[in-house]
Amino acid sequence: MRSSYNGRRGQSQTTFMQQAAPHTRRYAQGVTELLDEIPPVDGRRHGEVQTAPYLEEITDRLEETEVQTQTDPLLERPPTPEFVPLPSGIDAETQIQTGDLFCFDKEVAPLLAVLVGKTLHQAVTEVAEEEEIAAIRRVRATF
Repeated sequence: MRSSYNGRRGQSQTTFMQQAAPHTRRYAQGVTELLDEIPPVDGRRHGEVQTAPYLEEITDRLEETEVQTQTDPLLERPPTPEFVPLPSGIDAETQIQTGDLFCFDKEVAPLLAVLVGKTLHQAVTEVAEEEEIAAIRRVRATF
């Protein structure tokens, strides 16, 4: 929970700072004008003093330096070797002699004949059932 005291304190500080800013500027201008009017003591002179929190060297000209760099010529990269994954599992071999594998054209003919025969038989059966159902409907329509 936020206390009302803190809220009022923050507002009053901000307002005070805003009100004090023009007075501070006028005071600084007045001091500068006053110092310009007062002559320095014998053997001394007036000088500007930095009053900022961080001191900086004030110069008319910034320091300049010249630096040069040179890069090495690009070397050609060697070709990346092809990735070969590590083998996993156990390698096994199978020797196949001539005649061990089946001849597709010879072996598939009987299977194909059975598949085509079954498909045609199913199609004929479905057509016969449809004709039978149509005949039953015609007979019912007459009664």
